Amino acid sequence: MLNFNHIAEFYGLNDGFYNRTQQKRLSWFYKVTHINLILLFLFILLCGFALILLYAAAGGSESPWMTKQAWRMGIALIGIFIIALLDPIFLMRMVLPFFLLCFGLLLSVELSGISAGGAKRWLPIAHITIQPSEFMKIALIMIVARLYQMMRPEYYHGIWIHFVMVFIAIIPVFLVLRQPDLGTAMAMLFPIIIIIFLVGASWKLFILGGLTTIVSIPIIWLYLFRDYQKQRILTFLDPERDPLGSGYHILQSKIAMGSGGFFGKGFLQGSQSQLQFLPEQHTDFIFALLVEEWGLFGAFFLILIYSSVIV
Repeated sequence: MLNFNHIAEFYGLNDGFYNRTQQKRLSWFYKVTHINLILLFLFILLCGFALILLYAAAGGSESPWMTKQAWRMGIALIGIFIIALLDPIFLMRMVLPFFLLCFGLLLSVELSGISAGGAKRWLPIAHITIQPSEFMKIALIMIVARLYQMMRPEYYHGIWIHFVMVFIAIIPVFLVLRQPDLGTAMAMLFPIIIIIFLVGASWKLFILGGLTTIVSIPIIWLYLFRDYQKQRILTFLDPERDPLGSGYHILQSKIAMGSGGFFGKGFLQGSQSQLQFLPEQHTDFIFALLVEEWGLFGAFFLILIYSSVIV
């Protein structure tokens, strides 16, 4: 179990015991005065970069996307500060309630969710609409990490305990697949596999999982994938098989990115994006807009910022 000594060491207060002096240094005042300014700067830089791209996606206008996203980012920044000031012990105690809440919201989507574009992924709450699967991404990582943290390290070398973790993840993943949302389901499952790898699970488990996946591919393709999901995979492998239909989006994004060159065509000068050849340029294909207007240099700069945040 994580105790006060571990928390003190996490904050660099490794005096060997947790006393009142250290408890004060773990207070909100200590946390506020020891904010990682570099990380905060990178976060604000990413937000600013995103707002500029949304401005360009709207053809040089703050509406309809830039202003709304700016408000959301401001609320998110406030939320980050609040969570950062909370007691780590409190956060640990809230992992299970948070997971159960997210799981309950996922079940509610099955009963009273909103359907749009052939999918049922959203839930109306008061005057807003939320997508519970996005919250479950975080909750699933937290609950699995918490369960591993509660165990003795020697248990990590077993196999069955990892199967239990996968089973816990499979249930919400199955609910997301029913919506259907294959991309989000994969985004939920992959971090759990990474966590299992990081805790030191046996390579036999990954070999067994890989072989099981390979054997299951025909069954998944025939009985679990829907027609539009099959079409997306086939189009990804060969977008030119239907250039004016399902492959149109990918081909237009390739044209946009290829025409950007090293330094791009210039801000608001992209032909594919500004002339509306690039579909969904404010969401799915905003990276293509970036490369067309900012070039390879802009793409490298963005990836560098993300890498700095991760490291």
